[in-house]
Amino acid sequence: MDQITTREAADAAFQEEVTLLYKHSTRCPISMMAHREVQEFREAHPDVPVYLVDVNLRRDVSRYLAERTGIDHHSPQAILLHRGEAAWHGSHLDVSAQALGRQVELLRAAG
Repeated sequence: MDQITTREAADAAFQEEVTLLYKHSTRCPISMMAHREVQEFREAHPDVPVYLVDVNLRRDVSRYLAERTGIDHHSPQAILLHRGEAAWHGSHLDVSAQALGRQVELLRAAG
């Protein structure tokens, strides 16, 4: 899982066919649970790039992603991008390996 620490790195993530942005707080127990789910998703889908934003250290990048995607900030939060557009997002307990995997499969089936 690569960390995004700059706006430029965030912009690069939008160039992927399908990618996952994960906003993580090291101070939140729910975020720790979501982090494990994202890791499980990553193991099951090694072909999908996963990028982590530490919202405590990089609030500027987190805000930038909210502006760029039009999705209000939450933490933890997963944003699935398809061809540079937000295709799905979930926060807190909605972030699960199963939900992420299902959404990736739907995106791939839709072409």
